Amino acid sequence: MGRIVKRIYWNKPAVADEDGKVWATVHILEGYCPDTLDNFQRLTALLQETFDASAEEIHCGKVHTSDWCKNFTIISWRGKIKKQKYEDWTAASPQQLDYSF
Repeated sequence: MGRIVKRIYWNKPAVADEDGKVWATVHILEGYCPDTLDNFQRLTALLQETFDASAEEIHCGKVHTSDWCKNFTIISWRGKIKKQKYEDWTAASPQQLDYSF
C-alpha cells in the first residue's frame, strides 16, 4: 500500500471537559490505495487502535483537492479525545487543513 498520514485537527476552542477531553476531527489518509471495503476496514481498524471510535461514526472517501494528497483514500472521525500527543499522529488546528474530500 501507499504512504499513510495520520492527522488530528483540534476543534476551537479546545477547552477540556471534566475528563480532560476535547472535540477533535481525526483523519487517516493513504496514497495509492484502491477504494475497496477491505482497505476502508483496514484503515478503520488502524484508527481504532488509537481512538475509541465505532465503525458507524467513521466516514470514508477520496481527497478531491490538494497539492500533496489528491486522490488519497481518507477516513474521518469526529469525537472527544484527550488533548495530548499521540505517537505517529500530527496535530494541527482546523485552519491548517490543506485538502478537501
